[in-house]
Amino acid sequence: MVFEKHVGKTVLLNIREEFASNNGSLIQSAANTKLFYAKVVDFDSYGLWVENPNWTVFPKDGGPSKSYKIDFVIPWQQIISVATFPDRVFESGEISDEKGISFIGCES
Repeated sequence: MVFEKHVGKTVLLNIREEFASNNGSLIQSAANTKLFYAKVVDFDSYGLWVENPNWTVFPKDGGPSKSYKIDFVIPWQQIISVATFPDRVFESGEISDEKGISFIGCES
């Protein structure tokens, strides 16, 4: 697959369960963190860079949480499969945690 044409687009990722469990704090998705939608921001020899537009930090002192947009890499060896949607444009809010598999399109 040529990833250049998918940079900036939403894909469906299936990642290894152990990686999903160990990196739940980055993914911050619903119960099924090994299968989720993500926006591809880049790729390199190490892996696929994806965006979490609403990564949330919960202060230890109990103060209000803060959300940030983050990009993180999923190493190639941790990716089982990638599904692309070449003819589809996702609308804001179309993909949400309520469906149990994503962090793209979530609105705060």
